[in-house]
Amino acid sequence: MIRAIIFDCFGVLISDAYTVIKREYPELYADPARATELARLSAKSGLGLITSEERKTRIAELLDSVGISGKSALEKAISGIEGNTALLAEIKELRKHYKIGLLSNVGIGFWKRFTKEETTEYFDDVVLSYQVGLVKPDPRIFELAAERLGVEVSECVFIDDDEKNVKSAKDCGMQGITYDWDMDIKKALKNIGVTF
Repeated sequence: MIRAIIFDCFGVLISDAYTVIKREYPELYADPARATELARLSAKSGLGLITSEERKTRIAELLDSVGISGKSALEKAISGIEGNTALLAEIKELRKHYKIGLLSNVGIGFWKRFTKEETTEYFDDVVLSYQVGLVKPDPRIFELAAERLGVEVSECVFIDDDEKNVKSAKDCGMQGITYDWDMDIKKALKNIGVTF
């Protein structure tokens, strides 16, 4: 029986500036060395080893190296970040029946998208990678999220826009949904047998 639903943040609850960068500037990822550096920056930021500002600075430099104004590209992507108001409204309804968690790979200095009051309004618990020293898709972070909600991993559904994270959650024993912006989340949950 499902008792908890755990949501990723960026790309699910909030649009993701780095997804926009990847989509708009594929040449940045064409070189394996740059792609490796970008993945390394993401992991280091998520673990709190570098700040979000340090990550942005290095990504701007990498964009500059392929002939793109890094500072302008990042400013445009970040200014376009928006909340998924429809999904947040659904979460309020889901919270009447399930524990709701948030699990995000996020670096120091970037957690400014929800006020303390909003965090309390939407979520029973929040696991931020830089605070716990683990990043998705590490199985331990999913186990920790379930533990902090007071449920078994088998009693959770994990929702993320990144398929590898969903696969890792499933490998841990959770059910999983790969999220697309504007997805009908209640229908997606019903499709895996979650009722409310």
